[in-house]
Amino acid sequence: MLDFETPTYVTAKEAQHMQSAKDYHKEYEESIKGKNLSGLEVTPAMLHVRHATKIASEKEYRRDLEEGVKGKGLTVFEETPELLRARNATAILSQKEYKKTLETEIKGKGMSALATDTPDFMRARNATDILSQQKYKQTAEADRASYTSVIDTPDILHAQNIRNMVSQVRGTVRLTMECPQTMLKNSPQTM
Repeated sequence: MLDFETPTYVTAKEAQHMQSAKDYHKEYEESIKGKNLSGLEVTPAMLHVRHATKIASEKEYRRDLEEGVKGKGLTVFEETPELLRARNATAILSQKEYKKTLETEIKGKGMSALATDTPDFMRARNATDILSQQKYKQTAEADRASYTSVIDTPDILHAQNIRNMVSQVRGTVRLTMECPQTMLKNSPQTM
């Protein structure tokens, strides 16, 4: 360290160096950065290249215009939440209609709609119908044979009621004979 390099001098020297670096970066950002450093002069070939680049850029713009904007029309409506909600509701309704059509007209039919008129298909359907009728008749005959045709007439109902009453009286008599004191305690007359 030299005699004149005091802490104040060292601090001032570092500040000057930092300021110089700031100025350098500022000058670089404003004047040099992003510019061509090749040193080419503006020649007719260079002007031609710039003009060709500009034309190509315009062609790209026009193509984007024709594909993206042209033919779609300019609308006065902005993309408001209500407009977006209405578009969404329309799309949902359209999907529901499509699904309804799919389920009612297409789903479950498969290729049957196309093959119903062929002779083989008609013969197979007829055989299935005959077989189904035969099975139905067999089950009906079996059911008819397993049941008896007893009708609950008033006389039969009266006889069933009398049988139930006699059964209750016999049970009560038997119980009284086996333990008479228990019956007297539990009978409704003594309570």
